[in-house]
Amino acid sequence: MKKVKVIFIVLVVMFCGQLVFSQYIPRKGEIQGAIQQYADTNTIAITPGYGEANGNYWEITEAFLYNVTSLDLLGSFHYLYIDDDASVYPTPTIIDSTTAPSWSSTLYGWYNGNDRCIGVLASPVGNDILSAFKAEDFGNRVEYLFMNGSNKLLLSGANPTGNWETLEATAYTPVNVKKVRIQAYEQDIDSNFSLFVSSFEGKSTGELRANGYKGLNYATDYISLGDSHNLAWKGDNDDDNMTTIVICGYIYSR
Repeated sequence: MKKVKVIFIVLVVMFCGQLVFSQYIPRKGEIQGAIQQYADTNTIAITPGYGEANGNYWEITEAFLYNVTSLDLLGSFHYLYIDDDASVYPTPTIIDSTTAPSWSSTLYGWYNGNDRCIGVLASPVGNDILSAFKAEDFGNRVEYLFMNGSNKLLLSGANPTGNWETLEATAYTPVNVKKVRIQAYEQDIDSNFSLFVSSFEGKSTGELRANGYKGLNYATDYISLGDSHNLAWKGDNDDDNMTTIVICGYIYSR
């Protein structure tokens, strides 16, 4: 009888231990935490977090500072990766690169080879520094907002014609962005006006709208991107040379 009890207790401990341990094994493609925050012109802070990368569990137990090495003068995007070969799991090795990832439906995440993308950063044209930003954690999706006037300018001093116009935005958006946060400004000193901004693919909807009457008005909202990553805009015909559209943030997946 004692032998049976001992075996039963061992099995219970093993079974319960497996249950407890399984709570720390993320689903395929899952990321929690590990958000990047702006520290200075070439440094970010990475928060604690955990996730799955190429079949391996990884975990960052304490926040740390990381120096970005891929900064250039081209206004590039800098993707943060877990270096699969260099990592000694569960401790990940973080690297950055201007090489963009691609979506893996098999691994359920954004990858460059076997390296899992966990973030993306922006830098301005003509200066090898980071654009100031703040980020908000939504698990596999991250809200990234520009700070201190580091927005991406898409259109300035333009005159609407009453027709839809294509707005090239591909060069201003990382490949893994799902939505862009747009600020649009319009002015007409003589009459009322309307300004619409949308994804290129959904331009008939006019997701963002700014209305006004004899003056200046603006609107801010998120717009879901189509496959092209381009936008479209349309406004009432006027000649005030005041239409301005900027990207002030993103929601990206990782």
